Amino acid sequence: MSRRANLLGETASSVLSSIESILSSHEFASVNLEERQEIYRRIAKNFPTLYSNPGRTAFLENVLNGDVEDAEFNGHDPLEVLPYEIVLRIVSYCSALDVLTAMRVKKSWNRFMRDMRIWQNLYHQKQWSINKDLIDLLSSYIVRDHQASLVEDADKNLSASAEDIATVKELCDLPSKNSIVTSFYCMEPTGRDSPSTKRGRWINSINWLYLYKIRHMLDANWDHGNCWLGRFPSHGHRVQESLISTVGVNEFLLDTAYQLGLTEHMEDQNEVGFEWESDGGDDISINDPVFPSHHLASIYAVQFDNKYLFSASKDSTIKMWDFHRGTIIDTFRGHSGSVLCLQFDTKEDLLVSGGADGKIILWSIGKSKILSVLNGHAGRVMDVGFNDKYIISGSQDRTIRVWDKNAPHVSLRVLEGYSGFINRIGLHNNLVVSGSGDHTVRLWNVEAEECVTVFKDHTRGVAAVSFDGKIVASGGSDRTVRLYNIDTGECDVIENAHSKRVRSLQYSNGTLVTGSYDGTIKCWIKKEEPGRRWRWVLRAVLSLPRWMEGTMQVFSLQFDHRRIVASTVANTIICYDFGKSIEGIDALDRVFHKF
Repeated sequence: MSRRANLLGETASSVLSSIESILSSHEFASVNLEERQEIYRRIAKNFPTLYSNPGRTAFLENVLNGDVEDAEFNGHDPLEVLPYEIVLRIVSYCSALDVLTAMRVKKSWNRFMRDMRIWQNLYHQKQWSINKDLIDLLSSYIVRDHQASLVEDADKNLSASAEDIATVKELCDLPSKNSIVTSFYCMEPTGRDSPSTKRGRWINSINWLYLYKIRHMLDANWDHGNCWLGRFPSHGHRVQESLISTVGVNEFLLDTAYQLGLTEHMEDQNEVGFEWESDGGDDISINDPVFPSHHLASIYAVQFDNKYLFSASKDSTIKMWDFHRGTIIDTFRGHSGSVLCLQFDTKEDLLVSGGADGKIILWSIGKSKILSVLNGHAGRVMDVGFNDKYIISGSQDRTIRVWDKNAPHVSLRVLEGYSGFINRIGLHNNLVVSGSGDHTVRLWNVEAEECVTVFKDHTRGVAAVSFDGKIVASGGSDRTVRLYNIDTGECDVIENAHSKRVRSLQYSNGTLVTGSYDGTIKCWIKKEEPGRRWRWVLRAVLSLPRWMEGTMQVFSLQFDHRRIVASTVANTIICYDFGKSIEGIDALDRVFHKF
């Protein structure tokens, strides 16, 4: 028997087995004939494709009447005897590889497997990020037959942002091979007893098969460490880049000074000096080559979105960068000492920063001016964060302060009880996580003003935390990384994650990225190994470029679906781009970026 016939036979048997299992689980054997016919009518009502298809009708009637032998496929294509909706449900349990294999069976199967609902389900099963607001906006206009109609109607949607509407227009104008808008044939395949053999309709849809393909290629680049290296400042019109390839399976070193043309700037660099507090309050001094308007000292914090990047430095300034060109847009001056932390949201036109001067400053990004200065801490402000309701700050004065975002001049609450500096904080709704020099990670309920949990597993100071509402990730001077599930209390441990202090990390959707004073950035992913429990596996190791030797300490990092951006003891920001080699990905950045 041919491979195609084998696949058809296996699929037919599994479909029949599934139906029999469903019927037996509902104890259909004890149901009389009249009740079975009523059940059939209810099923038929929910499956429109049964009405015009005698073949499918007879098949399902035989099954419901208990005549399983008469319900055998006998070589018939399952697509011809089962309701379209049931086959869709069955396929929803298949992997992408299964679906791709099925596409090779015959033309009708290929057409069926291109139903975008199948690929949308496969995409979401991967838990890949997606800009839901943008997808919903685009979907609301895809009922039209022509892209021109989509664009005209998008302008009438007052609830959408101008940026989202502009993005929809750009997506509709993409060339066909890179188009995110497509049509698929929604088949209603008929039985052999029907006079019609071709029935169906074309449906406009988001091209989830294309999105899956791009994200799969992006994942492969992450798995193999294939990325481009860029740096800020760019000294030109765009971020300078060089292709990085792997050495070995997961680890590679970067030696790109000559490719980036940076060696001429490094020849006269003076020796680097370091000084820091033992609790994790780093204050690093460095003499670097002077570039007018660029940072003149260590960069302590970076944050980026799809358009902009902000950086905070020991030189007392915050700089706003064009993320794609690598050029400076604006400089914010207001702190009298090192700027240690920041968070921004361009949609809210808000930037919040904290510094060694003990101040928290709220800025208008668009107007480049100070909105408020919050005083209250008696030590350096090590970290800040905000959401719709609160602004929070952690300090070397061993307290966390909670501020009303809409009336921030007086702190609402002071969270105390620490014996060490507050090095990092994370905020999600009304929950706050902190990492301290006293070796603890604490979970607070802000509204109740109570400490919910204290994690005491670290043996030295905690320098980094990340919190997504469910998972707390932490790292510190004991060189381990711990991930706590606040719902179950379970803790995953990555022993010896780095050879020196874990200074920064981020956790998101099963992916973890860590940065250390050992000069490396490591990417981790949680996988289930055969016969073993889920465990964290090292995905790739990124070493800082060798021209940065002597300054190879990672202070801050952030990653999204495509990039890792990191700041270091040097006055340079490094960007690793895993999507640069993928054609068409630039146009999809806002689609993939989850804001």
